[in-house]
Amino acid sequence: MGGRSPDRHVPAGQQDSPDRLLIPEKLYGRDREIEKLLASFDRVIKGGSPELVLVAGYSGIGKSSVVNELHKVLVPPRGLFASGKFDQYKRDIPYSTLAQAFQSLTRGLLAKSEADLATWRAALLEALAPTDGS
Repeated sequence: MGGRSPDRHVPAGQQDSPDRLLIPEKLYGRDREIEKLLASFDRVIKGGSPELVLVAGYSGIGKSSVVNELHKVLVPPRGLFASGKFDQYKRDIPYSTLAQAFQSLTRGLLAKSEADLATWRAALLEALAPTDGS
């Protein structure tokens, strides 16, 4: 007789094959790049001086994946995250990448509670208020 041994119990579905390809959401071989970006974030938190981080490289090498990995780590516990992506078809639009980053930041702010939004509104009004020339 073939088949399995009657005393071997396997939970239902544990040895089934999936009906679609499942790709893990883990990045491989990007530890150094992620460490550099996290170090930049930590410098900003500790020193208070803002930093702009640009991620460059050939098309398709995973730049967006690295940035999205940081987004998952940094945003929930520590704050807001803005990112923009260069689009070769919009290269004639000045500052389109920065505009995209500010749009993503604005969407993040608008998703906050009214109390949190009021705090940000006050801080932005103070920072952007015209200075008196006297």
